[in-house]
Amino acid sequence: MPSELPLQLTHPLFSLAESTSTKPKHVVQDSKDHNRDLDRLLARFKLYGNDPKYIVTECDNLLDSVVSYGFASLFSDIKFYLVIRSHIFEQAYKQPAIAYFILRSCNNNETIIDPIVKFLVSEFQLTIQKLTQPDIQSCSEIGPWTEIKLLIRFTSLLSPIISLQNILYIYRTTLSLIKVVFAHVEQSSDWYQNTIFTNTLFLFFFDRKNRILLYEILSFLVSVPNSSEDDESFVDLLEVFCFQNRTQHSSRFSIKEVKGILYRGLSEISKIFPVWSQEITFPATVKYTDEIKLELPTLEEVSQSYKKDHVFSTVDRVWQGYNNDIAGDDDAATLVSEVPAEECKEFIGYIARDDTINLVQSMEFNKKEAASHLFNMNQYAISETGPEEETQMNEKPAHTEKTQLLREVPIKEIVHLLFKLPLSIHPRIYYETLLLEICKCSPKVTAPTFGRYFRHFYQNLSYLDYESTIIYEEWFRVQLTNFGFTWKWDEWIGDAERFREQIYHPKRMFQINLLKRLSSCTSNTHDLRTKLPFVFHDHLDSRYFGPTSMARYLDVQFRMDKNACNIYDSGLLYLQACFPFNGDVYRILAYMQDRENDKEEHCNERQLGRMVDNIQMSHYGFFRDFEAFKIVLLIQCVCHCGKRSLSHVINYINRMENRLLDICEKSPIKQNYKEFIILDSILRYFNNNSRTGFIIVNSFKHIGFVSDSIILEFLFVEIDNGVRVITSYDARQYLLTMLEEHISLPKPEGHLFVKAYRLALLVVKQALDELQVSKDTTLTIKECKGASDDETYDDINSLNKLNTLWKYFESLKLIKCLLRKFFVVYKHLSQILLGLIRKICFVHDQTINTITSWVEECNNLN
Repeated sequence: MPSELPLQLTHPLFSLAESTSTKPKHVVQDSKDHNRDLDRLLARFKLYGNDPKYIVTECDNLLDSVVSYGFASLFSDIKFYLVIRSHIFEQAYKQPAIAYFILRSCNNNETIIDPIVKFLVSEFQLTIQKLTQPDIQSCSEIGPWTEIKLLIRFTSLLSPIISLQNILYIYRTTLSLIKVVFAHVEQSSDWYQNTIFTNTLFLFFFDRKNRILLYEILSFLVSVPNSSEDDESFVDLLEVFCFQNRTQHSSRFSIKEVKGILYRGLSEISKIFPVWSQEITFPATVKYTDEIKLELPTLEEVSQSYKKDHVFSTVDRVWQGYNNDIAGDDDAATLVSEVPAEECKEFIGYIARDDTINLVQSMEFNKKEAASHLFNMNQYAISETGPEEETQMNEKPAHTEKTQLLREVPIKEIVHLLFKLPLSIHPRIYYETLLLEICKCSPKVTAPTFGRYFRHFYQNLSYLDYESTIIYEEWFRVQLTNFGFTWKWDEWIGDAERFREQIYHPKRMFQINLLKRLSSCTSNTHDLRTKLPFVFHDHLDSRYFGPTSMARYLDVQFRMDKNACNIYDSGLLYLQACFPFNGDVYRILAYMQDRENDKEEHCNERQLGRMVDNIQMSHYGFFRDFEAFKIVLLIQCVCHCGKRSLSHVINYINRMENRLLDICEKSPIKQNYKEFIILDSILRYFNNNSRTGFIIVNSFKHIGFVSDSIILEFLFVEIDNGVRVITSYDARQYLLTMLEEHISLPKPEGHLFVKAYRLALLVVKQALDELQVSKDTTLTIKECKGASDDETYDDINSLNKLNTLWKYFESLKLIKCLLRKFFVVYKHLSQILLGLIRKICFVHDQTINTITSWVEECNNLN
């Protein structure tokens, strides 16, 4: 064994800081120069490995600098080990490059083997302690099991400098650790065994000819059982797409596939790893041979630290969660065409996914840095023939085959995380921003991948889940807003013209809502309008209440010629000259805006009421229902006073709260209708920006003006022949947000969730009644989608039937979304949910069976 450096690693980093080292005699410099040189060297080291094409060249240059600085000085400095640690845990895709540098360093100076291995052993021991001592501060957010996995991977890469006995000891000890912990925890250890022991292949990354190592590892893996379940059961509730006939997902990469690769021999293993990793040889005698010892926790310590249903980390939750099929998943095994063995292809794709998940979870605190590393990961996957031809995001890719490129795996995996159901590990805006930052790294390189995903989701909107449609729209909108609304809009013209009369068609709803929300989230509407074909211009002005609804509203409220009023004027209509009391409205606004009226000596809560009553006395014959109009006027005046910003509106709500409550409480109108009027008046004021309107609704709700129960009923009202909770994405989002607020309460109110479910059932029932289907009729999306895509209908009856079919499927999607997203509540109400199906008198077997199966799946979610 080479002589040991003056470095003791009884505890990671802390002992390193306390240790001292003697600089080589030929290095003479003061402490300040020494630290400056070290910082420069580490700065270069942090960038090392970003581009795999230059790993060997960069390593040569680094080694030249280390020779000047001194191997002993570098490998005994705490700063160096901090960088190594960050690479192991946060930038796992660089592990081979870092291992290559260390192995080359060991060839230059054998004495550094000792401190490197001792550092890894001490990291192992500390991570094992974290399993039973959660108070130990973690160096990352990925959890102790993922740290063990990554430590084993890095140690396996360094197999040429570690004795066979020590390698086998580490793997056997980890297997024993898994058995100890999972003897107490009530969950399968399959995932942990798979994710840790797939690292055995990394033993041969640099050591390509070691047949003894191959034999011993195969002998060890015999003691590691294969996964108990190769295939994952199909759970329809958790699928991003609806109404697809599948029974299970394909199996994930596991121990079974590892054994298959190893049994094929070293020549097959060599095809997995890059050519540059073969450009290094090691003397057989230069190895760490001292016996490694790790202390495992006892069963008693484990039982004291873990609950039966313990979840270890966010990375564990990602891998163990349900595996949705989104786009191109059926071709996940065709990642690298150069590699003949199927298991090898799956292994490469698995590692790319694993590295992506680790990086995304561990670097959540710095999205820009995470995006930079994820983009660098793409460089590892570019074939030697060169990158693909660069294209713009709005252009269709030149190739049409389904082969999933390995370089696209990071983007693909983040898209999976973005669409993860029922819950996202991080807020979805994190994944949207991360994808945006990756695209910004090189729009021309990443554009084809993003374009394919956007087109894939658009073409499959008919099947896309209720909530997933909102996720897709938000992600698409974020990308378009940050890239100047650049998209090949001409692709959608045919759909816009074909489905213009079908209110519930998914593509029509998506186009309208996307463009409407793009218009409301940018101040540069002129630029957006110039980018769009003329057929889409009307969508930019799409409103919650259309012209027909507004005209009917004026008829109900006033005795007037509605043609004299500009019903397209969003905001406070009553300031228009066609309303004879518009001067009184100006005076009410002035009263609300005058802060002097808030002072105690000036505040007269009855004064506002008298100002409104004066309108009735002066223009009595003009109103059909003045009591209702009084509430409408006051609520809209508050909104108008604070129209500059959301904070202004909230400020006026708080200032006027007592005066408004006093007037509303004296109104003879029934409470439910009164709340309905308040909701209606807010959204009519914000007619061209209903998203803001719902935010204001929430503010009024929190001070008691409206209740969640009435809001639910309002969302399900049919306006302009469309149920807004289906046709409006703003209404969709508010429904889910409102129920999310309730589910976060200590004791969620079950009746509110039952009401939402019942209202959705009623929409389904209404659609079935309109279709007049028999008991055994089969309804499929292919049937209505195929007809509407291939033909243009002039017959009004055919159009109505198609529209009702889409209404039926979209309302079913809503029921599926509710049961999945709020399963924590619904799983305790299954008998009530099934009873409602009978109570509403469904006579369509297909619908009954579909909803019943979802309720049963809901009971099994956890």
